[in-house]
Amino acid sequence: VGDGTFGARRRGLSVPVPGADRPEVLGRGEAVSEGLMAIEAPDRGVVGLLWNPRQLWTAGKNQPHALAASPNALDHQANHLLELVVPHFSPGQPATAQRAARPLELPRGRAVFVRSELFVTADGDLAEAHRAWQERYALGGG
Repeated sequence: VGDGTFGARRRGLSVPVPGADRPEVLGRGEAVSEGLMAIEAPDRGVVGLLWNPRQLWTAGKNQPHALAASPNALDHQANHLLELVVPHFSPGQPATAQRAARPLELPRGRAVFVRSELFVTADGDLAEAHRAWQERYALGGG
């Protein structure tokens, strides 16, 4: 988020992973209660991801992990990283574990499904993103 527009600047940040607002930290969420990651641009407007944090992504496995770095120290870019990934990582792994992870091997015929929604508003704020998540997922939604 931020490439070609506002770079690494931001007015606000909402991520379910502790420490993601420090440039040297890549946050990896464990079980989160709110599936929302969003960046508010310096002049208003929001870009983010919404998802059901309890969703099963393959048989017997749930809770995709949220990865966030603001600014994006992992890729050494003047932007913000918001990423939803499977499989999830152990809390003790370094920030680079996401890039070095071995591919997930599934039995033949088993698939992976992760559902997320892109949330974009040109003049809203982070509170609007939280309301959208509440409407879609917390109040009986998907």
